[in-house]
Amino acid sequence: MAIQLYTLLFALVVALMPAATRAAADAPAPAHADCAAQDPIRLGGLDWESGQITTALLDLLLREGLGCRTEVVPGSVPSLESALIQDDIQIIAEQWVGRSPGIEKAVADKKVAILGDTLTGGAVQGWYVPRYVQEQNPDLKSVDDLARHAHLFPNPEQPGQARFLNCPAGWACETFNTRLLSNTGLSTRYANVHPGTGAALDAEIASAIARREPLLFYYWHPAGLMAKYDLVPITFPDYDARCWPELMNPASRDRCVSGFPVSRLAMAVSASLQEQYPQVVALIRKLQLSPEVLDRLILDMTENRRDGLAQARLFLQQRPELWTPWLPAEAAQRVARRLGTSPRFRRPSSMPWPAAWPATRNARWPRPCIPCNRWPTGSTTAWPDSSPVMARASAHSASRCCMGCCCRWSVRWGRCRPGCCWRCWL
Repeated sequence: MAIQLYTLLFALVVALMPAATRAAADAPAPAHADCAAQDPIRLGGLDWESGQITTALLDLLLREGLGCRTEVVPGSVPSLESALIQDDIQIIAEQWVGRSPGIEKAVADKKVAILGDTLTGGAVQGWYVPRYVQEQNPDLKSVDDLARHAHLFPNPEQPGQARFLNCPAGWACETFNTRLLSNTGLSTRYANVHPGTGAALDAEIASAIARREPLLFYYWHPAGLMAKYDLVPITFPDYDARCWPELMNPASRDRCVSGFPVSRLAMAVSASLQEQYPQVVALIRKLQLSPEVLDRLILDMTENRRDGLAQARLFLQQRPELWTPWLPAEAAQRVARRLGTSPRFRRPSSMPWPAAWPATRNARWPRPCIPCNRWPTGSTTAWPDSSPVMARASAHSASRCCMGCCCRWSVRWGRCRPGCCWRCWL
């Protein structure tokens, strides 16, 4: 009788163990000690595309990965910077370093800290022409060449004069572009045209390129337009740190000419957050996107009319290989479970590759996977075109996804299991 009872209890425990394991895996993660405070972490709600995406990415990772309570507080840039200095909000997720005297003073007073580099290589800006203009006029390369090529950019409103498309009036870039036109002597040849809004600037550039008309204009990135069109920068002299403040001053009489500075994009955080939330600080220091990825995200967001949160969620679902290194392993797994994706398994260097993966099947994809001997070295966004996996995989051009064998990390079993995987890229 005792033996039968023991056998029954043992069978019951074995039957319940997988369910318990699954329930524990799917249960809401307790808040990390860093985020155990009752007050939520408040992020500034930025209104431009790259700022919306970066803010939403950080917001999702804080909530879903680290268990933090968060709020996004909308406002203008000056009001958000003032709120950050007073610790009414704790994070501005995209700060153009060096452009705000108020933030610079707060950093000197140790009320605010600048952390991380959210964009690899920083934000660039300059004067551009479409690629087809430069190909038809290969000697048009620098600002010194613009005077003798003024005939390429006719101004329909002022016959006989060329046209330069500047920023909207009131923007900081409008000031230094106007000063550069004057200091290079181009203001006598080029009309200084100001679109009414940023959207009007984009629309005018898109319209000219669609008609393959020549156009000289100012632009910057990160921006979706940079991912959509093939643009060539007009070269300027090297950046001059002494000259640039003079170009930013509309009342200056200095005739200097300088190339454009590269702006570091970072996050501005309050001193209290830096002291109280070390794991949040660690995430901020690691969060970084390449210009190509961020430009493509912005383009995808605008063309599909998504908001920043929807675009950030889609990025986290489609590109786990980019964001999983930003978080501790357990936090990355929590984000992956809640967003319906799984972080790609990172093979330790000591783990040998198997001779071949079996041609297994997947419930969502009834066709067999394509056996492959190994994952291509250094592959991050797609298999190389020469790869046998890419050559034979089922490809879907609309979504830019393909199917193949991969090593899937099993949270339940705690190990890598061969299986079928989609690979999608932007």
